[in-house]
Parts: sequence; C-alpha cells; structure tokens
Amino acid sequence: KRLINLLIISLMAAGVSLLTATLPTGTPFWVMVPIVFVFGFAVSGFHGIWMNVATEVVPQEQSGLASGFSVMIGSTGVLFGPPLFGYIVDSTGAFAFGWLFLAVLSIVVTVLIITAMVIVKRSEQTA
Repeated sequence: KRLINLLIISLMAAGVSLLTATLPTGTPFWVMVPIVFVFGFAVSGFHGIWMNVATEVVPQEQSGLASGFSVMIGSTGVLFGPPLFGYIVDSTGAFAFGWLFLAVLSIVVTVLIITAMVIVKRSEQTA
C-alpha cells in the first residue's frame, strides 16, 4: 500500500512544479510560502516510504540488493539533478524551464510507480 503514498507524493511534486513554473515574476512572499512548503513536503518526505517500498516489492532474500540499487539510483539524481537544473536555467534564462524539467521528472516517476503497482498486483494474483 506504500506505493499509493509514493504515487500521491509524485503527483504533488509534479503539480507544485508546474504551478511554480507558471507563477509570474514578483509573486508575493505570502503566496510562495505555502507552495514551497508543499513542494518541500513532497520532495523531502518520501525517503522512508521509498526505502520501505524498495525492500517490500522484492523477495526477502533480495531486499538488500533492492535497497542498495535504489539508493544508488537516488544518489545519482542528487548528484546530477541540481547542476542539470542550473544548466537548464542558465541556458534558457528562465527558472520556468527548470521547474518544467522537475515536473516532467515527477511525471516520469509517476508513470514508473503506476507500472510498479501493476507489476506488484499481477505478482500477487499469480502467487
């Protein structure tokens, strides 16, 4: 059932990223506070759920491998994501494209989570 929580989190991140990309320059601080709060909640609050899912969707004897592999993929994103965001902003001259990039990544993650949900459901039905 934790995959559903990850799905909600990825949809929140995509929605807030799209919203942020469309905000006009000079948006008041009081408007930005709740937006940043929700975005921070989404992108910072998924780690515990993500690690539990990584170990629960595989057979018990593969949980260490799944945990290590998912951390490796996640660390790659942490390493390359911020410079890529900065490159997009610098090359386009607009933060909107950086936020759109994050929205697209969140949508890709959403599709991957839905795919994982289908695979898990199929494996539960055959077991």
